[in-house]
Amino acid sequence: MLYTMLGKKGRMEPLGPRSICNFDTVNASAATITHCPTNRVLIASTDCTAALPNLTVELESTNPDDVVDQSPLADTLLSLGTNLVTFTVTDTDSGTDTCTAFVTVIDDTAPTILVGATTSP
Repeated sequence: MLYTMLGKKGRMEPLGPRSICNFDTVNASAATITHCPTNRVLIASTDCTAALPNLTVELESTNPDDVVDQSPLADTLLSLGTNLVTFTVTDTDSGTDTCTAFVTVIDDTAPTILVGATTSP
């Protein structure tokens, strides 16, 4: 037997010669990023890399229960130049939202001039 929802209290009654309404449910708590971490510049160490910080602490989403991921992960060594970091927020219904930031690694070490140095052929 088919049922339809009727009345102000939403009671279920057998389907009769009445009109039928179909509706879709909407995930009201869908993952939504409201603030993405900002682009930034990191200074390279002597090996010309910089460790990526945990930028997920700067990300804000509409639901505090959302799971936030960062790729590449924090502490990944980034090379000189511009690096793309992707953030993904996942809600309890597996809905996702993403945003990106650029992290640029620069070498600010001044060159050293050696006076009187000799080179071998």
